[in-house]
Amino acid sequence: MARTLDDFIASLPEEEQQAIHQETERLIAEEMTLRALRQARARSQEEVGHLLHIKQAAVSRLERRTDMYVSTLRAFIEAMGGELDIIARFPDHTSVRINQFEELGEATPAYHSAPHRDHFRAPDSARPRFRTSPRRTETSGRRTASRADASKAVPS
Repeated sequence: MARTLDDFIASLPEEEQQAIHQETERLIAEEMTLRALRQARARSQEEVGHLLHIKQAAVSRLERRTDMYVSTLRAFIEAMGGELDIIARFPDHTSVRINQFEELGEATPAYHSAPHRDHFRAPDSARPRFRTSPRRTETSGRRTASRADASKAVPS
């Protein structure tokens, strides 16, 4: 019977297991796409989509994007149980943690909580009103004949 990698690592001495775990964490921390990160966290697109209130296809599109809002990236990372830190690195090896986006974690963008596209619609007060009743003439208030009505009329 073949041994799995997990079985093999479990059979190693404790210090070697810790060294493997640390090296794994270091490699993961270096660089990773959102898709690879999701897979490393053992999450499916359906699971992440459910947590973000979006469909699986939208998660797939999000993973392929090269440009997105910080709030979108933060929500994606938090859906996988992580926390987003933005760090600026400079040539003289100074690193600065940018904290101006931290309050974004409190407010979830509208599209994360909306189950469909209605969040893009203007409020009812800003939308134009359309007539749904039959047209009436200005003077008499009676209904005007439409082309369909005229074709049904019986000559007298």
